[in-house]
Amino acid sequence: MGIAVGSDERTPLTDFVIKELKRRGHEVELFDPLKSEPLSWVEVGEQVALSVSKGQCQEGILFALMPRWQKGRGNGTMPIFW
Repeated sequence: MGIAVGSDERTPLTDFVIKELKRRGHEVELFDPLKSEPLSWVEVGEQVALSVSKGQCQEGILFALMPRWQKGRGNGTMPIFW
């Protein structure tokens, strides 16, 4: 199955998920900055959505890392998945 994967930031979590998807035999299409090309999170989300809607990939995974202070939890980031 083809899976589009995008994130607003490359992290150990995104690297782990990509590696695990490939290990399970999925074809993975990466979108920036996972391809080392800077784009905003809006542009990344659009690319992942278009890839799925056009049938280039069957499913999509989008990571967005939100600063914890936005959730009242101090410093650092927490992953948000769609």
